[in-house]
Amino acid sequence: MENSKNFESSVNRFENMLKTNEIFFFDVQEFENIIHYYIDSGGINLAKKALKLANDQHPFNIELTLLKSELLIFEGSFDKALLILDSCEKIVPNNHEIFIQKATILSKKNKHRLAINYLEKSLDLSEDPFEIWTLLGMEHMRLNDYTNAKRYFNFCVKRDINDYQSLYNIIYCYDQLKEFNNSITLLNGILEKNPYNEIAWFELGKQYIKIKKNKEALGAFDFAIISEEKFVGAYIEKGKILEKIGKLHEAIENFEISLQFEDPSSFIYSKIGQCHQKIKNYKIAAKFYKKSITLDPSNFDAWNKIIDFYIEIYRYKKAIFYLESFLKIDYDNIESWEKIGSLYLKINFYSSAKDALEKAIKLGSLNKKTWTNYIDSLLFLKKWEAAYVLAEEAKKHFPLDNSIDYRIAGCFLKMGEYLKAKNYFKNFTKKNNKAPNSLKKLFPEFSNVVKKK
Repeated sequence: MENSKNFESSVNRFENMLKTNEIFFFDVQEFENIIHYYIDSGGINLAKKALKLANDQHPFNIELTLLKSELLIFEGSFDKALLILDSCEKIVPNNHEIFIQKATILSKKNKHRLAINYLEKSLDLSEDPFEIWTLLGMEHMRLNDYTNAKRYFNFCVKRDINDYQSLYNIIYCYDQLKEFNNSITLLNGILEKNPYNEIAWFELGKQYIKIKKNKEALGAFDFAIISEEKFVGAYIEKGKILEKIGKLHEAIENFEISLQFEDPSSFIYSKIGQCHQKIKNYKIAAKFYKKSITLDPSNFDAWNKIIDFYIEIYRYKKAIFYLESFLKIDYDNIESWEKIGSLYLKINFYSSAKDALEKAIKLGSLNKKTWTNYIDSLLFLKKWEAAYVLAEEAKKHFPLDNSIDYRIAGCFLKMGEYLKAKNYFKNFTKKNNKAPNSLKKLFPEFSNVVKKK
């Protein structure tokens, strides 16, 4: 508390000095505190002013010189910082802070192995290795060397059981190595020391999910909630499992509890809507889906859910409405143009279908159904030649698709080229006993043409 008061006093004195243009004396520690304060709060110009005054009052102090290099690193002036550090190393060859700063620069230059070399030098010199363990873990992780990374993060957690960032990093390493059981062993070890560690319970639940032990995962999330009643993440993860195993009412309950302790999210509204949809509470499902996209119009997954919901219950015009709204946000979304084109075709809006499907293909769609739908829209519009040209193009992309052959034959028929139609159809029927019923709708005349001698 006393240190905090002294710290605030130093900052206030410095700022008063700037206002009055008087010169006050500060010791080295005071200057370090002031400069770090401004760096941490983003006041770089004030940090520079403090550093200049510090160098004036303490011109040969190595700690202040290191602060100058730290400030240069913060600004991205790595080469200038390295020059300062090289000069410092000549004066103080075994200063571990110099090696840490050099490692920081090398890391930012993506020279992670060299950074590790300097950190290992620093480790040999430092009285407190905690920070260096963390940095070494991060450098190894950046090299995808998860085995060594987890070793250093383990050092951190053994030293401080509440070092959650290192814990998360260890678990990440175990995940990359597919060593889920090792994660579980680690977390259980932490829980033996502190049975009310809600973070450990939560992470344990997530690990159980990965090895498909839903019962154990639910138990872990329950303990996380017992340890911290307002643990929103635990309610959400519990809800996701309950939804997965078909306990939809319980899932909804957990999702709704999470809303009591945290501002609502588009994701949760969407999950509640999804659960209600599964139990056929369609009105309630629609309400939550609408809440989801209203709260976050950039949540593309929520848009897809409400669109697919209306498609599932055969309310195509409603689905089209939301697709049209979504395309105003993401005009070049291929999947949405494919969907809306297909729906226009279902409700016999052939011109709109043609325009939408054409857009999807121009954007690069190679979905076979999109191409055949586009051909069909042209056929329904009686644009025989355009349909034929498109069908020939489609054949290049989908050479083994016999339904395109049938459409080509149909185009010949519609254009009055009966012999070509008949021959093409015969080639088709050699591979297939009969044409699909869906295509007979397009070309009911085929039966007569084929019978002709």
